[in-house]
Amino acid sequence: MNSNSIISHVAMALMIDYSSVYYIDVETSHYQCYSTNQGYKNLELQASGEDFFADCRRDIRLVIHPDDWDMVSELLTRDTLLQKFRDNDTISVVYRLMIDGKPVYHTMRIMHNASGEEDCIILGVLNVDKTVRTEMATKTYNAIAKTLANRYATIYYVDLATEHYVEYSATNAYKDLEVPPEGDDFFNESRKNSLRVVHPEDQQILIQKFTRKNILAKTENGRRFQLEYRLMLNGEAHYVRLIAVQTDNRENLIVAVDNIDEEVKNQNELKAMSKKNQVFTHIAESLANQYGMIYYIDTETDEYIEFVSTDEYKEFNISPTGSDFFGTSQRNVSMIARPEDRERLFDALDKRTMLQKLQENGSFSMTYQLMMGEGSGYTWMTVFWANDHKHLIMGVMNIDNEIQRENAMKKMIEENAIFSQIAESLANQYDTIYYVDMLTDHYVEFTSTDVYKNLAIQPAGDDFFRISLENTDRVIHPEDREAFKRIITKPTLIQTLAGKHMIFHTYRVMMPDGPQYARMSIIWANDNKHLIIGVMNVDQEVRREQKVQQELQVANVKAYRDELTGVKNKAAYKEMEAKLQGQIDGNEIQRFAILVCDVNGLKTINDNLGHIEGDAYIRSASSLICHIWAHSPVYRVGGDEFVVVMTGEDYEHRYQLHRQMEAQVKENQKNGKVVIASGLSEFVLGMDIAVTQVFERADGLMYENKALLKQ
Repeated sequence: MNSNSIISHVAMALMIDYSSVYYIDVETSHYQCYSTNQGYKNLELQASGEDFFADCRRDIRLVIHPDDWDMVSELLTRDTLLQKFRDNDTISVVYRLMIDGKPVYHTMRIMHNASGEEDCIILGVLNVDKTVRTEMATKTYNAIAKTLANRYATIYYVDLATEHYVEYSATNAYKDLEVPPEGDDFFNESRKNSLRVVHPEDQQILIQKFTRKNILAKTENGRRFQLEYRLMLNGEAHYVRLIAVQTDNRENLIVAVDNIDEEVKNQNELKAMSKKNQVFTHIAESLANQYGMIYYIDTETDEYIEFVSTDEYKEFNISPTGSDFFGTSQRNVSMIARPEDRERLFDALDKRTMLQKLQENGSFSMTYQLMMGEGSGYTWMTVFWANDHKHLIMGVMNIDNEIQRENAMKKMIEENAIFSQIAESLANQYDTIYYVDMLTDHYVEFTSTDVYKNLAIQPAGDDFFRISLENTDRVIHPEDREAFKRIITKPTLIQTLAGKHMIFHTYRVMMPDGPQYARMSIIWANDNKHLIIGVMNVDQEVRREQKVQQELQVANVKAYRDELTGVKNKAAYKEMEAKLQGQIDGNEIQRFAILVCDVNGLKTINDNLGHIEGDAYIRSASSLICHIWAHSPVYRVGGDEFVVVMTGEDYEHRYQLHRQMEAQVKENQKNGKVVIASGLSEFVLGMDIAVTQVFERADGLMYENKALLKQ
């Protein structure tokens, strides 16, 4: 072959802009290599040779990525190429070259020229690493977008260079506003529309703050802009929250609008209610922000108190207080839960099962559907220990709107590929997101804040679960490590997610300023091959819940304590009486006795010395009774009446203690101190069928003693 012919073929191939071109003589296998990229010299390929195909077989394992050896080896034989050229003029394949120890994606394009006197193959090589990796990243962002883009009612995707925008909406809530879903002047059109659809009192602040200059300044360096205002829908004002963030390349703006009208109105209503009861001020605020119902449950007695912040649960007619929470709850399951959720909810409300899960994980959550009105609604329940580790706090929240919006948004995302760049911007509802391939354990981290930057956790890797366990002892609070390790294993997550929509786990992270609470949310991506793990700093939320627990304890104590003496009050005695009666009715009664006491001379003191001295006289009587009956509950059931219910040690020594009290009263008579008449009676098995019988006998004996003391 002559050199002019070779050069003409090479020049034709180089016009396609390849970095390297090989010219191969089909008959002799002789080849020449032409390259415009000096960077490939370090591959140590020959510039020419006598047998292209033999040299390829020799060099493939030196320069090609191991996963691509077989594919390239099978292709680069003379017989294979000539066979393929019978059906195709051009053959293209993507593979990886190992350059400086790193895989770099390339495309190989092979053409056959058998015209004229020469029969040759021209092979062109082009670096496409950036293009391929961009496509791979786009697929990753799409998977995250399908899972995360479910929080907001409306999203605007704005090109900052042209101000062209597209609207994406998961609901028809704002359809009547007639705002164009697409346009070319986002900020000007937003200002014009605000005069038409925004509440008059909020228009000026929106026009002032929602300008291009202000938004770009506020969203620099990953920050976000947030503004709450009111939209006019059908003549009524509805609160919304607007959030704006820039994409990482600073070429686009994501503007999300969410309806927070119910949230804001609930907050306002509960704040007004809180003025009537100062004790429950913080409880009301927490209920408005978090739950529709809260139960405060005594795990020793199964007694409970219910707090409700909305009307939607009142239709169930569940008693707001009671003495058998778990039994009552299980009985209610068949009436209020959807059939497919009843067995699962019934098992979860078993006392032994719930306490075991709390011992293992510290908290317990589940999602189910309740029969509400003419349909059903998704509900989320979470349970955790109060500070005294004797009471449980159970929060119940209606999440039906969120679930419905999530489903609608998922459908919308499947129809729109443009959300690839929205993924990282929407991730700002979490501080960190991990996207984990459950087949390979490879993971990628996406972060919207610097909250956990100082923890030095690598942002990507090939063994998520091993790396997570290695980091546990370094970044997780010592008391939370074992529970965290039990959860963050591959088999545990797969098994748990088989029966749940989402996993929640709260734990403490060791930060430079001290431990802070974080909540981890785990959910399958739509492809059921990847996990989305979101981590959010919830330190303020958890500490607010802890404060609610403390206030509930204070409220409970106040409800059952006598303000003057500090002993239990009549309401507490009635509960004890009901509990004892239940034991009698169930043939489970333990031995008990009742002491009825009456303070002598209180009316004379009040009439002659005043009520201040009378109150002191009552406190003195209470102290005497509590001192004698140190191991039994004491109740003030009237102005000058006290009752002691004794079991255990005090019951065994009841007569000795009663004689001790009578001796002290006689001594007090001599010294002008408090005088107390008393009568003691015990429950007689086989004779007594009611607590009131024991009380009445003790009350009669008290009056006999009162008469003796007056002689």
